[in-house]
Parts: sequence; C-alpha cells; structure tokens
Amino acid sequence: MKLHQNRFNISFRLTTNFSIFSLFLIFGFTILSIFAPIFGSNATNNSTQELAAEINPVISLSAPTELSFNINPTAAGVFDSKELKVNISTNAIKGYELYFSSEDEQTSMKHTTPSITQSISSTFAGSLTSTNMQNNTWGYSLNNTDFKSIPKKTEQVKLKDLNTYPTPSERTQSIYFGVKADTTLPSGTYEKNVIFTAVAHANPPHPRGIFTISNMQQMNPNICKASTTPNKTATQLDTDGSHHGDPNYVPTKTLTDTRDNNTYTVSKLADGKCWMTQNLRIAGKTITPADSNVTANYTVPASSISGFNTNDTSSVYVDSYGGFYNWYTATAGTGTTALSVNGQNTTVSICPKGWRLPTGGNSNSEFQALYNNYNSSSALRSNPANLTLSGRVFISSLRHDQGSYGFYWSSTVRSSVDAYYLYLDTSNVYPVFNYDKHYGYSVRCVADDETRTIHDLASMQEMHPTICANTTAPLKTATQLDTDGSHYGDPNYVPTKTLTDTRDNNTYTVSKLADGRCWMTQNLRIINKTITPADSDVTTNYTIPASSLSGFSAYDTSNAYVDNDGGFYTWYTATAGTGTYALSTNGQNTTVSICPKGWRLPTGGNSNSEFQALYSNYTSSSALMSNPVNLTLSGYAWSDVHRYQGSGGRYWSSTVDSNKYAYHFYLDTSTTYFAVNYYDKYHGFSVRCIAR
Repeated sequence: MKLHQNRFNISFRLTTNFSIFSLFLIFGFTILSIFAPIFGSNATNNSTQELAAEINPVISLSAPTELSFNINPTAAGVFDSKELKVNISTNAIKGYELYFSSEDEQTSMKHTTPSITQSISSTFAGSLTSTNMQNNTWGYSLNNTDFKSIPKKTEQVKLKDLNTYPTPSERTQSIYFGVKADTTLPSGTYEKNVIFTAVAHANPPHPRGIFTISNMQQMNPNICKASTTPNKTATQLDTDGSHHGDPNYVPTKTLTDTRDNNTYTVSKLADGKCWMTQNLRIAGKTITPADSNVTANYTVPASSISGFNTNDTSSVYVDSYGGFYNWYTATAGTGTTALSVNGQNTTVSICPKGWRLPTGGNSNSEFQALYNNYNSSSALRSNPANLTLSGRVFISSLRHDQGSYGFYWSSTVRSSVDAYYLYLDTSNVYPVFNYDKHYGYSVRCVADDETRTIHDLASMQEMHPTICANTTAPLKTATQLDTDGSHYGDPNYVPTKTLTDTRDNNTYTVSKLADGRCWMTQNLRIINKTITPADSDVTTNYTIPASSLSGFSAYDTSNAYVDNDGGFYTWYTATAGTGTYALSTNGQNTTVSICPKGWRLPTGGNSNSEFQALYSNYTSSSALMSNPVNLTLSGYAWSDVHRYQGSGGRYWSSTVDSNKYAYHFYLDTSTTYFAVNYYDKYHGFSVRCIAR
C-alpha cells in the first residue's frame, strides 16, 4: 500500500485530509491493480466555555483489486467497457467530494514494451458514445453511455460533491472505463495510472448557539443565529442543548454577567431574537467598553429609592424584582433631554457587551415584534418570555404598582422629556407607550443582531455589510441629506453620516446612495501612515508614503500626494502594493486597498461594475458632481505636476486591464466614462471607497 497524505485548512479551525489511490488500467490479457491509503484528521475544537468531545472527520477509499479488459480487435474497431466501484468510508456529517484524474499530465495508455511507441489516446473533446468514439482511444463515464477524455492531473474533475451525511448508497461511486481498438494497434498490454481523491468536508461550526457560552459578554449575533428559533407556542425550555433543532423547545441558558457575577436566564424566542428573561439588576459598578454596551466608561450608581425626579441624573433602585433605572441611566448617560428626535435610537446602554436595549415606538420595533409573537399579557408573563409586573419608581421615592403593572425601557426617544417603553398589566400589552425619562423602569436586554444603520456609527472602521443593508436606500432623485436619522425609512432623504477614520482622525461623509451601496462622498486623503489589518482593507501592514508630487512616472512605486482636493495615489499605492505591473489579467480585481477596514475600492471595467451601477442611477456628470455623490473634478498627478484640476476627475477602481493599465472612472463637466476607461497605473488618481 502506497500512502499519500496532504493537509489543507477548511473553515477557521479544522484540518481535513485527502485519501488517494492509483488505478492501473491495463489493455490486453492483464488486470488492473488498485491501492488505497487511509488517513484521518487531527483537527480539534478548543473551547473555554464548556467541555466538549469533538469527533474529527476521517475518510478512506477502497476498490476491487481487479479490473480487466480483454479485447479482440477488428479492422472496424471493437469497444469494451468495465465498471469500477469506488467505496468511500467517512464519518463527515457534511459529506465529501470525490475527484478523478490521470496521475500526471499525460493521459494516453502506454504499451509495457518501451520500444512500442503507439498508444491509446484520450484527448478528445466533449462526450462520445461507443459508436462515435474513435478507434484506439479510451475514456471514462459515470453512466456507461457518455464517455469523456481522461483529465490531466492539473485538470482533475469532480465526480461527486455531497453536502450531507452519506447514506449507504452514497458511499459508493461507479465509474466506467471504455476502450475502443482496431487491428492497427499492436497487441500486448497497455497501462496508465489514474488517481481518485476523496476530501471530507469540514465539520460545521458548533451549531448549538447559546449552549456554547457561559458569560453574557460572550454573546454575538452568530451565536444567537445558530440557536434554534422555537414555535410561538413552545414553552418547554431546552436548557442543555439536548433538543437542539426541535422548535417545540426554547433554547435557554443561564449566563453570568462578568461585571458583577449576577446570573441571568437567556432564551431565543419566537421572534428570532435572544432575550434576557429576567430583569437587569446591575448597580454600583463602573462599566467599560470591554464588558458593556458603551463607548466610554460609565458609572452605574448604587441602589437608592430617592432621586427619580430629574431627567439628566443617574438614578437606580434594585429590589427582588430587579433593577429600576431612569432612561438616562438605562442609556448609560446618553439619553439626555438633548436627545429629542422622535424615533431616534440610542446606541449604548447599561446592558452587557453583546446586548442592548430593544427598540420601541412603532410597528416595526422589537417590542412590537415580541408582542406579535406572544400576543397576550398572559403569554408574555409566562415561559419563555417571563415579563414581570415589577411596577416602577418615581418622584415620591416609592415603589408603585408592584404586581399590577410592568414597564420596560426601549432605546427609542419620543421627545426631550419622553422615551418609549413596553407596558403590560394582567390583561393588556402596549408595546409603544411613552412617558417621562426620569421614571424608574425595568430593563430587559436583547442580544445584538446588528440592526444598526450608518447613523449609529462613529468611525469608518465600524462599517460592515449588515449596517449598510439596514440603512434605507434613497430614490434616484433624492438629494436631501438625512444626517441624524430623523428621516429614517423615508426614501426621499439620503442617509448620511460623518465618520472618523481612526487611522489619522480624518473625517468623511458617507451616504447610502440609490445604487443600494454605502459610499464615501469625499476623496480619501490618508498619507504617511502604516496601516494594518486591524484598521484597513489589507492583509499585511502597508506604509503609505508622505505627500509628494514627484515620482508619478514609474510602476510598482508608492506615491501619494494630498492637497485640498484630497489624495492622489498610484494604483500600486491605492491597492496597498498589490496592484503591481505583474497583475495583468484583464478584469481581475485586487482584494485589498488603502481604504479603511470595512471599505474597499469599487469595481470597474465592465457593464456590471459598481462604477457602472453608480452612473446608471445618476446618469449624468452634473448629478454625479452634486449631492449626494459629490464627485469632484480633482484632476490627477503625473510627472511631478498636478494636472487638469477643475476640468476632470479620475477615480481608481479595483479592476486591472493589463500589466500597464488599470480601470478607472472618469468624468468632466459634461461627460462620464464609467466602465471601459483605463490608464497607466503610475498616474495619481483619486480614491472613493465603497462599503464592503
């Protein structure tokens, strides 16, 4: 047995192996011999949250030891085929892939006598039947009817791609080998080695969601997503993951808040979100961005029944029902009287990191969705939601309405003095009530599922695809900028926010435009910085040079120049050193750039590009140079001169044309060239980044 072992990385943690055997196809009165090695995986899953036994995927191949062709050729040619059954043994729950090829780049069957140079060829195109296959050729088939030529080693074909745990019948693959010969072929034995390769699919990430964590602060959107969404009628709690996948059980886990070691039950409810099912009760702690849903340290005061009479003062009281917080405290000091735009949401709270206040105030809110799923006060007060009639605290320094009413703060403001909350009593539920911010209400945190929009961001580096997706796309004709989220959902306004680039503290306006993408609406102007994968669209550190107008005349050299029109970069610099002279395949896109993390260069070069889509929505140079796009006629840098400033604008795309040229977007006062314009890579053009 000849043993081959090759390793490569699948997903983020698993090493999966190849099992290979060779097949000798022998023409004449001889037999085929097969040998098949077996190997396994050493991949492990390390977890600090719980003990787990991870069964690694293994795979092996086997086949019959004999396969013979015995052909008596005629002048007209004789065809014969034989079936070979490849048996795959694997425990991979996501199945496997099976590949086939020649052992090398030569696919002809050679005579075992070296002096005989004639061979049985396998170089035909397409699929052939036994009737139209030429004499003295051979091939393979999966149905014993349509035969194809034997692939070279570098062109191996995939015979099977199974993505589920294999059934008994799926553990065997039949492949047929056909040979056609006439009497012009010398007698004797012809042979060729072929290779089958089986690849076990990696185990998927641990699917049990909230059962994989022990702390509130370990929650993230993927963990909640991996948990089973229960039926609306489900009340039985699955507390250990033993019923994972069964919608009749509610995934439920007790988690520790690392800030004060309080524990809370959390459940994924029928609205598809993970909720705390007990009231928050933190008090007397300074919370930080490392452990809480805050951007700066905030001190939650100690419990006191007094003080619930001023909007912008921290007030907390904790008893057996949990904590009572005025809205200022619940929002970690951000929900002040100055926050007064109806419908706007605060983005911070005293919830643990990975959790936040639910939204309220309208029919699309999270409190409304929770009610829509459970539909009654009694259902919301029972398993699994367990909202309590905790009452409230207000100006008389007393606990009120305990056992009669429940009040739960949302993240949504109504006015300078009021915020939205969910109200319930023994028979009624009102998900969109509002009242004074200084009242002490309960807090139920919901797991963060990235429902934020660009209005919730502060820095360029916080952008990611879900944030742009959650932001409203405006109409093509919209030019009014919505800079604070007060017109959220209105397509007549363009969602726009000023964000800070943490690399150099430059600020940029960004907008979601009518093409459905989020764009910078100012030119990038970073210089003289070493950027890293932590803050930029790069895979390794890259140094952007200081501003200089000289040097824009040579390929593969970093050059940058910044003036009032922004930065000008060679394509080599714009692509963080990856857009070299050697990158020459037309239409290929670089995958890195000097854009901030979460942003990249737009594609260009064809009618499906992002620059084309931008133009298709705004359709004229004047529209592109106006709100909301604001492309500028910044000119370009070349041969130590800043040229054509005020006459034309040139913007690099990520798309290469050839070793010398890359595609860009060009416009002047009356003309745009959005798709097929290209220019020398060493020219200094502007950069507009697009959100990933």
